[in-house]
Amino acid sequence: MMKFLVVFAILAVGTQAKTLQLVNGRSSGIQVNVGNDLVSLVANGGTVLELEDNWSGTITAVPENAEDTTGPKTKLQLSLGASDSYSISLEDGFNVGLKIIPVGSTNCLASVCVASSILRVCPLLGQVTNSNGTVVGCQSSPLLMAKICPLAVVDAITALINVRTCTDATGYLVIIS
Repeated sequence: MMKFLVVFAILAVGTQAKTLQLVNGRSSGIQVNVGNDLVSLVANGGTVLELEDNWSGTITAVPENAEDTTGPKTKLQLSLGASDSYSISLEDGFNVGLKIIPVGSTNCLASVCVASSILRVCPLLGQVTNSNGTVVGCQSSPLLMAKICPLAVVDAITALINVRTCTDATGYLVIIS
């Protein structure tokens, strides 16, 4: 009977959901894609989602003023399991700052790319603008992206060093700026 309880307890712990707290640190609303789900966040608003322990997917955000939802996007890659992995990817471009912070862990590192200066220094050919002429996205060279956001994945080489892992987080805080 004791073996059954131990096995059941291990299985129960292995299938617990983890929390994903999304925070919009911007002064305007955003649309956040969490895998296949779309979440709207008001200016400076937030929400908490529950993700199954085996969830894996991409999280992106598009500001209300972007107009073009198909342009370059900062991506957060997240895979949950016995050992979670997460990274901020600029391989397809940049549009918003992202920070992911493990919650409930004392030994896991955050991953950060909040350099809104990318939009200001983006070369003209890489700029995506809205109808007002505001730069809302940047598709630029990996060299520029790596210099401004050294913790982000920008190519195969940075993927080897900038994908973080965590075994004891109870959830993740994602701040979009």
